[in-house]
Amino acid sequence: MTNMNGVERTKKQTYFHNLIYLPQKYQILQFDWVKLGIKEYFCQILKNLAIYMKITITGDLGSGKSTIAKILSEELNLKYLSTGAIQREIAHRYGMTTLELNNLADTNKEIDKEIDDNLRALNTLDKNFVVDSRLGWFFIPSSIKLYFLIDIEVAAKRIMSDSTRINETTYATIQETVKSITLRKGSENNRFLKEYGADCADFSNFDLTINTTELKTMTIARFITKIINQKDFQRGVIWCNPKILFPTQNIRETFNDDFDDLKEQINTTSPSSEYPISVIEKNGKWAILDGHKRTSIAIQNGVSLVPVKLIAKNEELLPNNISANEYFGDTINAASLYDWEKANKFEFYNTPTL
Repeated sequence: MTNMNGVERTKKQTYFHNLIYLPQKYQILQFDWVKLGIKEYFCQILKNLAIYMKITITGDLGSGKSTIAKILSEELNLKYLSTGAIQREIAHRYGMTTLELNNLADTNKEIDKEIDDNLRALNTLDKNFVVDSRLGWFFIPSSIKLYFLIDIEVAAKRIMSDSTRINETTYATIQETVKSITLRKGSENNRFLKEYGADCADFSNFDLTINTTELKTMTIARFITKIINQKDFQRGVIWCNPKILFPTQNIRETFNDDFDDLKEQINTTSPSSEYPISVIEKNGKWAILDGHKRTSIAIQNGVSLVPVKLIAKNEELLPNNISANEYFGDTINAASLYDWEKANKFEFYNTPTL
């Protein structure tokens, strides 16, 4: 592909050029981005416009936070920071290991305060960075705030097979790991809410929320870069792989004569956060409340991520006074799941307990 100056670009260069495109009024830089390289070009844009890219990532255990943060750091030339790195720096200063520092923090609240103060200082720092931290989003309000979800059973399998997780309790079964993750998440969320007033369970606190289940890390990283570039943030909307959504209708009832017209319409447009699919949750599994056609066609068109809105979960009530759990149990059955898989030519990563 050739640009307006006759310079040849590779496919990768063209892809990232499109992702970091700026409006015409900002095209003020007089240098050849192909010669500089993607990272340096992006860095020069931010420097010339006095714009500092600050991204904070938090979310569920095993959701890929660190991996994706490092990819964004590499692709966008952002400094990678983490609570772990801050802890190691403080531990080095104290002349102890991070494990010894963690034990000391149990009785010495000044350790947590020092970590918090280090995060707060980043809010006014004139640097480009991505931070992997539980409370980075809270202490760095000027950042683009990302939250990652994941199916808890998938997370448990990832954690059990991750040999790099040191100083963490290991469990013999998926069930034990799931229980541990659930208790830890609940404990941390309650502590953060009580001590800081930071509600990690409220997705409206985040600019972009992604369920990373059944998604490749590079797909997620490229999607994040695209959303940031387009500034297409819709708080409260969650993006996910359409293949993790279970149908509450039989596909034979979902489509009629307008199928081809609808498919053609969706073929010419991208999923929009303004029109999310309505879903309910039972024990971490998501089911479609409204939007079966859009979900099916997204799967058939190979769309990696679609926007969803979580209407109710577990014992929370729907407008008809039926709980999400009840509706889930009443509307999902083995036959409808099989028909959905067959029609859309895929298999679910994990089927819910019926």
